[in-house]
Amino acid sequence: MAKIRGSSRSSAPSRRHKANLCKTQRTIERVFADGKEKHGMRWTTLRGVKKLLMQAMLTFAAMNVKNRANWTCEGQKRSN
Repeated sequence: MAKIRGSSRSSAPSRRHKANLCKTQRTIERVFADGKEKHGMRWTTLRGVKKLLMQAMLTFAAMNVKNRANWTCEGQKRSN
């Protein structure tokens, strides 16, 4: 039988880890909610996994470009 090293407390999530996980989950849920509501991902007119994957990848790529553009513009406004 294998020995278990360390205490079980060391493998338990820390408070900081729990806070980061909670923040990450909220952020990711918001991204998917935006995809559904604002970018037409609630329903699809396409059939097949490959086509749906292509639509999802293009949609999230467009969302990333939009976020990056907004982030860049906000940085330029702050520096001026």
